[in-house]
Amino acid sequence: MQIWKDLKAVSGYSPSREHTVLEVGCGIGRLSRVIAPEVGRLVSVDISEEMIMLARRHNPQLTFEV
Repeated sequence: MQIWKDLKAVSGYSPSREHTVLEVGCGIGRLSRVIAPEVGRLVSVDISEEMIMLARRHNPQLTFEV
């Protein structure tokens, strides 16, 4: 996903398996799928229960919270 590449390039962030990342406003988890393999732990949150339900359905291996 291009936005993840752009965020890393602009910020100079270099993901590590030792990092924990909090994604706020994850929606249905599209970006979460891209971030998760590059970090040790990813916690994705969204204010919408409906979005979290969809995210969990499409990404059962990831952690999503309201």
